[in-house]
This record gives sequence, structure tokens and C-alpha cells, in this order.
Amino acid sequence: MITLSVNNGLLGYTHLAFLGINVKSGFTDQVIEALSAVDEVLEIHEMYGKFDLFLKVRAKDLVHIRDIIEKKIGILPHMMDRINEYIENKKRRTKVRTI
Repeated sequence: MITLSVNNGLLGYTHLAFLGINVKSGFTDQVIEALSAVDEVLEIHEMYGKFDLFLKVRAKDLVHIRDIIEKKIGILPHMMDRINEYIENKKRRTKVRTI
């Protein structure tokens, strides 16, 4: 088995958004399936508490994040509450060691 790791920063995806959303009862699996088709969604976590789903989304900038939320995620059926978001501009340095 081969594992491929992509450096999203080199591709211009320097922002991360963390979104908490709530879904109509009984439709969680359908919403997860639809979210899985959105290329920018990196992770989907089903939760019990304030949110039904917690998402990690990559984007190129703040405008791109807004477009993803409004045009790709926010239009999905069976969403109940407005999406809550936390945005991080990811500019960390990664140390690389030659072995």
C-alpha cells in the first residue's frame, strides 16, 4: 500500500476553516455523503453535543472560504442551523530532516 501526502500550502490552500453544523434528524448519513463530495472538505466528524457535524475545510483565502460555505456547503439539503466557523491562516513552517 502506498500513502500519498499532499502539501496543500504549496497548492495555494493556506487557510483552514472549522465548521460546526446541525442536520435535520435522520439525515446525517446523507449530509455526510454530500459533504464527502466537496473537494475542499478535508475531515468530517460526527459529534454529540452543540453540533451534529464538525468539518475541517481548506481554502485559498477568505473569499474562497466564503464561496465554499455559501455555494457548496450551505446549499446542501437537510441542514438546520447556520454554520459556525473558525478560520485560521495556516503559515506554519515544517522542519524537514534528511536521513
